[in-house]
Amino acid sequence: MNPTTTFRIAITDGFLVFTSWVIFYFLRFNSLPSFSRGPTVVIISWLSIHYILGTYRDLSIKQLNFSRYMINNFLASSLILALTFIYKKMNEGHITSTIGLDFIPKVLVLAMLAGQILLFIQKLEHLWSPQQNWLLITDPIERKIIAAEIEEDGCSIPCNIEWRSSYGLASLPKELALLLRLNGVAIGDEQKISKQDKLTLQHWQSNGIRILSLASWCDKFLERIAPSLVTESWSIRTEVLGILQSGASLRIKRFLDIFMSLAFTFISFPIILGLLCLHVFGHKVRITSNECIGLNGNPFQSLKLDAINLNSQNRSNQIIKYLGIHWLPQLWNILNGRMSFVGPRPRSIPEYKELLQKYPEAEIITSLRPGIASWYGIKNGSYKNEDLIYRELTRDLHYTRKHHLGIDMQIIAKLALNSMKLK
Repeated sequence: MNPTTTFRIAITDGFLVFTSWVIFYFLRFNSLPSFSRGPTVVIISWLSIHYILGTYRDLSIKQLNFSRYMINNFLASSLILALTFIYKKMNEGHITSTIGLDFIPKVLVLAMLAGQILLFIQKLEHLWSPQQNWLLITDPIERKIIAAEIEEDGCSIPCNIEWRSSYGLASLPKELALLLRLNGVAIGDEQKISKQDKLTLQHWQSNGIRILSLASWCDKFLERIAPSLVTESWSIRTEVLGILQSGASLRIKRFLDIFMSLAFTFISFPIILGLLCLHVFGHKVRITSNECIGLNGNPFQSLKLDAINLNSQNRSNQIIKYLGIHWLPQLWNILNGRMSFVGPRPRSIPEYKELLQKYPEAEIITSLRPGIASWYGIKNGSYKNEDLIYRELTRDLHYTRKHHLGIDMQIIAKLALNSMKLK
């Protein structure tokens, strides 16, 4: 870890907090704030607490996630409010108005927003920063799999890769990380790595170099996971590729599913009336069903809107598909908890059984509700051969591991843009 980088991030955070406070004050009072101890005390306290909690260290080595950041925010905010209360009591209620309880929440909210900006900048850093350098320690089979994945679909985040065999070579020299300017190391079968190499890797990690499993590296840089890279142990596989979100996050996702399905039902009411008119004038509108595998392997009926024109060649059905309303009956499945707006693609029971025979790791995708939109669906729209089915599975495994509300919104936005381009 480079202390200079950590300190620079802390200074950047302080600058963002101070600048946001000046902008907020100017917009509210139409004048620039005068220098006072209120903002200074709060901002310095905020930065100091986050520095002690390791927020800036984790940012410097790109290991700070949203949930960890929000926990640190809660701790820092609680401590600042508690210290303010104690200070006020010790001074018998006399306290400068600029650092009163009315002022502090505004600064804390601005500080949290400034941190979100840092997280967002870090996520998009690959767009303007030099490509990262990674050392991949693999056996020949793992290297072949990764090379084939990169050749087929490339890297979602480009990086420079150096390969090293996991066995049969001399020990890793400590100077190699500096020589190659490594940002991280991805490890395949760790059982084949020598004890000396593990000590070297721990030394590198203590100096800020990221250490990831090969599956996690694929998650981040390829945005997909080859099934063969998933561990063979069912318990470990469930832990690694299971739902990494808290119960609160899942409840929020469920609440949004219900809210959005009710909203779409209300908005689609004129469309429903139009479909009834089509049905009256000879276009037999119907809802077809297909039994699919759902959450925890439970079967459910996937619904689809269809229309048959008795007088012409399915013109109504073409209109339904063009308008993209064939999925409207699935709103019922979302309301009763069988589906979600975003999730792995629903698969029929025969298709799922065939998939399990080829890739036993596919069972983990039933940890989530299937969705109308999927991660693979925004990349490709056809599943005509075995290779595309395999590609779809790699995306679904990635989504199962990394899914959160941010990815859901990204998928919905891209799907909407793709639909507009097609029309």
